[in-house]
Amino acid sequence: MVARASLQAFEHPRAVSAPLLTDPVLKVRALTVQFKDFVALNEVSLDLRDGCIHAVIGPNGAGKSTLFNAISGFVKPTRGQIELFGRDVTAWPANRLARLGLARSFQICAIFPELSVEENMLVAQAHASPPLRLLRRRLSGDLAPHNETLLARVGLTSDRRRQARELSYGRRRLLEIATTLALKPRLLLLDEPTSGLGREDIGPVVEMIADAAQDCCVLLVEHNLKVVERLADHVTVLANGAVLSDGSYQDVARDHRVRAAYLGAAADA
Repeated sequence: MVARASLQAFEHPRAVSAPLLTDPVLKVRALTVQFKDFVALNEVSLDLRDGCIHAVIGPNGAGKSTLFNAISGFVKPTRGQIELFGRDVTAWPANRLARLGLARSFQICAIFPELSVEENMLVAQAHASPPLRLLRRRLSGDLAPHNETLLARVGLTSDRRRQARELSYGRRRLLEIATTLALKPRLLLLDEPTSGLGREDIGPVVEMIADAAQDCCVLLVEHNLKVVERLADHVTVLANGAVLSDGSYQDVARDHRVRAAYLGAAADA
């Protein structure tokens, strides 16, 4: 069902974006991840440029999550290189990458369910603040204006005192995205940010991601191709662990191999 709906989105690609001429902030070169005899990623390469929203799409099992795990330090590559902000970070663990400015949201909600909405935001704020500013915020217990704005954008201001576990799944998802943005990352990895959201919640999330790209680079995995169409400056399509197509949304929309991959996924569903 997802694959069939995804094909429908290809019928109305958005206008071509102007090419981005900045040097890549993230360089992935011939990245291979192998688990015993299973090759999850096979010689994958991509560039992410400053100010760009780069989408990674593909059928289930294409290797999208493995790519994210390798870039964010949760999986060690078998071969290849990852360069971030001009530094070779191929073997770096996740905590070291976080200190360099990489933040990631996951397919499942990664928040503290026993804390209130506001407390979850304060935890993220603490990680993002310099020590002196952090001390002042701790003493006051106040959210920074930027984070108040994030709460308002996702419609959670009135729920700020509620425990996160009391929220619906969709609203917990919105909170997780807000806390990720509160970290003020230099590189933001979003793993299916609209997964589980109702139609009324998707619009605010899309707007938040577009706003975030003004201050950082965004790499996202997303099954909703209408969201990809709206946001992405560049799209990489994975299939069977390898790059199938790469270019603008229009480029990959016209690629018959991409259509075949999605049709095949629909036929197998």
